[in-house]
Amino acid sequence: MSTIPKSASSILASFRRSQANELHLQVDFFKGDNWEECAAFIQAIRAAAWSEGKLRDPAWMADFASLYFSSKTLSWHSKLPLEARQDWFKLEEALVNRWASANQDDDSHIRPVPAAAPNPVRGDVSSSVVHGVLKVVPYDTLVTPSYIQFATGWRNCGSTEDRKGALHMCLHSQSKPRLLEWT
Repeated sequence: MSTIPKSASSILASFRRSQANELHLQVDFFKGDNWEECAAFIQAIRAAAWSEGKLRDPAWMADFASLYFSSKTLSWHSKLPLEARQDWFKLEEALVNRWASANQDDDSHIRPVPAAAPNPVRGDVSSSVVHGVLKVVPYDTLVTPSYIQFATGWRNCGSTEDRKGALHMCLHSQSKPRLLEWT
């Protein structure tokens, strides 16, 4: 049994009814006349769900939306698979698929395709050869940047502020990596 006195429970029920009535005033019946009406319906359902804290509750949103189908959309909705009628995300997809025209400015019909790999360089490889030097750029902006150089012998590297004494690199690539300073 409820511990709320009868007068308080009736006040609470009345408050809930007034909230529900206010929420219902925000959504127009969807008749399915055109895409603009459909888009407004989708936005109204989202807004109502947000105001109720139910934006991430696809079952609640689908149930709420089902109250506003009329005319040909009521028949259309009734013929949808149960899973689409009970899940807002599937229902929304069905709405867009049915009412959005192919020439709309939405690009939902475009499927991204990964970029193709660049063609391998054939023949003259000199056009893809990049020359540069390795530059050391310290985090501390007070320290002067320097370049990598070979120190005594070929086994040790050091640094120099003279770009002419820097180790020169050659890269066979069509892209320019950021670590090279171009010559």
